[in-house]
Amino acid sequence: MTHDSLRLGRISPEIEEATGLSLTSDPSVYVSGETLDKMAVAHPNDYLALLDQSRRLLLAPDFARSSPEGTRIDLVRMRFRSETFEPLSLTIEQKGTPQKWYLCSLCLLSQNDVKSLGRSKPFCRVTLKKKTSRARRRAAS
Repeated sequence: MTHDSLRLGRISPEIEEATGLSLTSDPSVYVSGETLDKMAVAHPNDYLALLDQSRRLLLAPDFARSSPEGTRIDLVRMRFRSETFEPLSLTIEQKGTPQKWYLCSLCLLSQNDVKSLGRSKPFCRVTLKKKTSRARRRAAS
């Protein structure tokens, strides 16, 4: 899994704070080769744009939560499109040995999805600290 993975970004201290996690391992987030292949087959014309959306959501989510075990993180970013707000969700999970964070899913949430999410552990607002453009580029790499 690690030899054909692409580094997407990292879990920021703001996400850690919002989820209540205290990460002791590598906070990098990867996309496995298998996931890349699935994305390329399902979305041959725009899978690179989807990867970019995933990277941007990881950099600046609006809301975050973690599973009780701390092995899964859900991030949500609200987009304004066509005069409505659309919640875009990114899920990352710890997998493999040694444990690393991997992209699990990226999707637009329907109203029913949002309602069902509200029944489980609540999301917390992610408060991003103002960063310079240089700090943002360093965090993205």
